[in-house]
Amino acid sequence: PDPLRATPAPPPVLFVHGEPAAMARHGVAVVGTRRCTGYGVAVTQHLAASLAAAGVTVVSGLARGIDTASHTAAAEQGCTVAVLGHGLGRTFPKANERLRERIVATGGAVVSTFPDATRPTRFTFPIRNQWIAGLSEAVVVVEAPSRSGALITAEAAALHRRELAAVAAVRHPHVVHVFDGGDEPAPWLVMERARGTLGGVGSWSALRRALDELLAGLGAVHAAGVL
Repeated sequence: PDPLRATPAPPPVLFVHGEPAAMARHGVAVVGTRRCTGYGVAVTQHLAASLAAAGVTVVSGLARGIDTASHTAAAEQGCTVAVLGHGLGRTFPKANERLRERIVATGGAVVSTFPDATRPTRFTFPIRNQWIAGLSEAVVVVEAPSRSGALITAEAAALHRRELAAVAAVRHPHVVHVFDGGDEPAPWLVMERARGTLGGVGSWSALRRALDELLAGLGAVHAAGVL
């Protein structure tokens, strides 16, 4: 895929289960913590579904938590690509075997840079995280703590000069009610562009405008009608 080829040291081979054409479309990674809140899941589903409905391939790592929410929501509206931290001959976690089948059945793909029999280890996942960024033109990190592997993806995105955004954790018992109004407080989405500008988004209407701008920059259709 072109975005991966444009990285300083692309992998020599990419093993694919599913539809390679899924990686020929604009790609946005939505990744984050395994130990997410219900709020983080809701925001992830909202973003992933909107991106997929706009014709963007949503890229993530098939892990528990935010990755699972991202793939699940995207597969319902369009296609998604899962990048594995092990060979294609395995599925980790095992609980996501059906999700993996769903990703392939909906026109997406499951990919790896490792030979089929490779086991998941603490060394393989950081490599996986780098290629998630490599396959994407923008990366959104949701509720990632300071030691989260998703921050490796964020660092790789910055290195490759890709769009980078973060949705901060908001721990409040009633925070889910932000979905009830167009201008109610929304996830604090910070978008850092390759050119160095930095801005915050504090309402759902502003989030729609920010996502429209991102999609326009990718050459994809606008998201105003689907957010």
